[in-house]
Amino acid sequence: TDVLTDRAIDFIRQNKDQPFFCYVPYNAPHSPWIVPEKYWDKYADKGLDDKARCAYAMVDCVDENLGRLMQTLDDLKLTDNTIVLFLTDNGPNSDRYNGNMRGRKGSIHEGGIRVPLFVRYPGKIEAGTVVKPIAAHIDILPTLLELCSVENTSDQPLDGTSLVPLLTNKSHKDWPQRTLFSDRLFRNSIPDAELPHGSVRTDRWRAAYERGKWSLYDMQVDPSQKQNVAKAHPAVMNELSAAYKDWFQDVSQAGFEPIPIPVGHPREKFTSLPANESFLSPEAGQGINYSGKGHNGYANSWIEDWTDPQASAVWHLDVLQPGTYEVTLKYTCRAEDIGCEVQAQINGQTLNATISEPHDPPKIGNQDRVEQSDNYMSKDWAKIKLGSVTLKQGTCELTLTGVKKTGSELLDVKGFELKRVQ
Repeated sequence: TDVLTDRAIDFIRQNKDQPFFCYVPYNAPHSPWIVPEKYWDKYADKGLDDKARCAYAMVDCVDENLGRLMQTLDDLKLTDNTIVLFLTDNGPNSDRYNGNMRGRKGSIHEGGIRVPLFVRYPGKIEAGTVVKPIAAHIDILPTLLELCSVENTSDQPLDGTSLVPLLTNKSHKDWPQRTLFSDRLFRNSIPDAELPHGSVRTDRWRAAYERGKWSLYDMQVDPSQKQNVAKAHPAVMNELSAAYKDWFQDVSQAGFEPIPIPVGHPREKFTSLPANESFLSPEAGQGINYSGKGHNGYANSWIEDWTDPQASAVWHLDVLQPGTYEVTLKYTCRAEDIGCEVQAQINGQTLNATISEPHDPPKIGNQDRVEQSDNYMSKDWAKIKLGSVTLKQGTCELTLTGVKKTGSELLDVKGFELKRVQ
């Protein structure tokens, strides 16, 4: 949190004399549960378990750093002409206080989806303004476009609605009734039924679809969603479930192809292809796996337990700049597996690598206040250059397969680096 704030302040200072957009993606409060002593000590003897204690301590740290950002705007006399938005991505990632809302991160209920949004724009938005109609992340772009008097030049329609009338006018009587949708679809999966888990929200109702069944809640009288009233309001239930089916059919028209990783952006020194963004075949746990044993790969996962040379990992790419790219593999290898060979294939070009020396460092320790799984561990990764390939602009795949196994496993793989050299 401190590092992100430091970099944001540096960026703001460097761009203070021109329009700028600064995105500060704090990763707290969230595991890994690492927090400085001064915040940790404050929440001792409060009757909290260690996870909740860390979460509150992290909130303190975020709050202090937000103050630093606001003070920077004041010091540079940018406050009056800077739009500041503060919001979060989803509900808490552990079981802790959640405003008496049902669910947590990953849930399609209120506690997994509803988050705060604060907007500060002195002179345009009066302090203390409260927007009561429902809104969503899709509304942020049209809102910023209107506040900045920027025309939308895209040929694609925007799903969201500008919130400027609500932010600048306390009367909401002319605001239309809206229906907002959420779904939970894992990146490695296609719905095994007609629909993925999801929900529909209006100002009054939340309809939820999970495990093949619908439920309905009156959010105005039952904000904690304790009473399923689907049988009492069949017309509402039918209307919202039909709306969800229509919405999902619309947004899934392009199918479920993986979103490719952009390669060769002119502002990047190299493109990182992390292991967790690969797709394992035949699938995770069958001769190849992600660390942490997560079937979808977590943000810090690497490839391990690679016992089947025919198993593979595939990265989907979108090459932005054609040219020659140097390919580097990040790996570890045990002494007993020395001599193993792997192969990378991309655009009909093949690069092989044989590991001749062991590199098997211990996992870098877990510094959490709360013991965690391998999801939050790391290693000192070795690098080996496989060679160079010529890439055309457009989409392609990089496939890593085994060629020869000398021990019980092949490599552990953290990912690839692609560097445009010509």
